[in-house]
Amino acid sequence: MTRDFISSVSVNSKTSSLLRAATRSWRSARDSGRPVQAALYRALDAHRSGLLAPAFASLIELYESCLGRPIRVGSSHPASLSTDEHRLLGLLDGSRDIKTMMLDAARSGLGRAMRIAVQSTRVMMRLALESVGEFAPLAASRYRPALVR
Repeated sequence: MTRDFISSVSVNSKTSSLLRAATRSWRSARDSGRPVQAALYRALDAHRSGLLAPAFASLIELYESCLGRPIRVGSSHPASLSTDEHRLLGLLDGSRDIKTMMLDAARSGLGRAMRIAVQSTRVMMRLALESVGEFAPLAASRYRPALVR
């Protein structure tokens, strides 16, 4: 895949809704001791994107490890995102740089893992959203392997 493909998750209401559903169901499941993947699947399936559950589970778990504290989620109001959710959304859309956000991650050796998790989630989101008509499909010639640094 090209870097264009990997970084092409644009922030739209669908992307923001998916992130909000994922972070809040993840937080709720973790706090209550319920299985995270099942909770994520149910929340994302409401957006016809349940197959993104493993990608979001890994991304949010790693993000929380990089933060060194529990991820904070916004209020129940649909439009409100916490600072942590805004930062995670920024990582996904490419408007935030992992290097400047994840200083603790770099010290703990998690920086590279976080970059890979973000890129993987971008790819999975793009494919999932294409399948439900949220993005125009990319030309086949653009699906080339990319080096992950």
